[in-house]
Amino acid sequence: MADNSNAVGTPTEEQLKKINSLSRRELKPEEVYTFSVVLCDNEVDRDFERFTVGALNRLAELYVGKTGIFDHSMHTRDQCARIFECEVISEPGHVTAAGETYHCLKAQAYMTRT
Repeated sequence: MADNSNAVGTPTEEQLKKINSLSRRELKPEEVYTFSVVLCDNEVDRDFERFTVGALNRLAELYVGKTGIFDHSMHTRDQCARIFECEVISEPGHVTAAGETYHCLKAQAYMTRT
């Protein structure tokens, strides 16, 4: 993934190519809003569960092309964004409750501007 970890707004040329590989028609930069989102990580959650780093890497492959939704709603009207790029990020020095180096699944997503 290109170093656009804090980039929001208008997509780069490289991002637009990835977006257009998923879109129904070729979109122009001014038609698209991009942003990043952390989807999950290997931190122990309130149910004492966590993702392994291997699972995060596999999810990075599976999430590309998937839609983002509002409030966990499965209705098509609530689909608002699409993931076009995903990667696992590690934070050396940040240790989880399980004693591992922290890793998270970070996605780049886009929405059409309306």
